[in-house]
Amino acid sequence: MDYDVTPEARIGLKNILEYLNFEFGLKFSESYYSDFEHILFLATTQPEGFAIVSLKRNLRKLVFRKRTTIYYQVTDYIKVVTIIDNRQDFNV
Repeated sequence: MDYDVTPEARIGLKNILEYLNFEFGLKFSESYYSDFEHILFLATTQPEGFAIVSLKRNLRKLVFRKRTTIYYQVTDYIKVVTIIDNRQDFNV
């Protein structure tokens, strides 16, 4: 099974990577991205192995690195809807 990241999720990921790079350095943000790709690979092998948030929308959530939540839908592929990192200050 393949995965796709929506434009909204891509923006969220970009913001997270920029934040991590600023706060923790390039090596940390690169490690995060590598782990992100790996966890999405795992989700493609067991797409229904994570918590259901909405049955109606077939929306699931995957907690990644304790502070990041990835919301995705399962169809013929994994569709990453949004990515949220709770370390960010969303009021800025």
